Amino acid sequence: NLIMNVLNNKNKGFTLVELLVVISIMVILGVIFTNILIDTLRGRNKVNAINQVKQNGQMVLDKLSNEIRGAEKVVCIDKFNNTGATPKDTIVIFSNGTYSQFRLIQPTSSTNGKVQKNTFTRSDLGDEEDSVLCTTLPPITQNFNQSLTDTDTKRGVSVDLIKNPDQNVFEQRGESVIIRFSGSAGVNAGYAYDVTVKDGGVSFTTSVQTRGIKK
Repeated sequence: NLIMNVLNNKNKGFTLVELLVVISIMVILGVIFTNILIDTLRGRNKVNAINQVKQNGQMVLDKLSNEIRGAEKVVCIDKFNNTGATPKDTIVIFSNGTYSQFRLIQPTSSTNGKVQKNTFTRSDLGDEEDSVLCTTLPPITQNFNQSLTDTDTKRGVSVDLIKNPDQNVFEQRGESVIIRFSGSAGVNAGYAYDVTVKDGGVSFTTSVQTRGIKK
């Protein structure tokens, strides 16, 4: 009513108090509408960030699943460098005369976590036993440090352990292999990274039936 009175009586003039009240009301409305707009945009950006992570993470999960499922045998599942309480983060499979080592490398403040693949043959190993293939890198590799994930720190995806508590990335259950990891936006993705990390990232888990696991 005050605003309408001011508008209806504009020819009669209005007081400084009335002017200040109207300005205050307009500022408050502006702040409210601005906050609504910001919240809407943030919600949309959050959904887009999570969907992007889901797409990238699912591609990695599918790639791992297909390679493990098609392998002649799973050679080993263990902790790379076999350090303390570190969850099992490495798997080696064998197919068509070639070993493939898959290892989850956790993120740092400046690099995305990634799933790394190394391939090599028996001749690359020399006198090394198969049992060490999950805890170290062979002295020579045919294809060294291939990344299954997009390591771009702004547009890519960063993978990590599933936390609370830290869980094995690879785990043997009978004739199956369980794969688990979490995904978030790249570590330099700004708000998208903050959102996905705050939410614990997106969890990816699957069980893969194998042809055989070496005992």
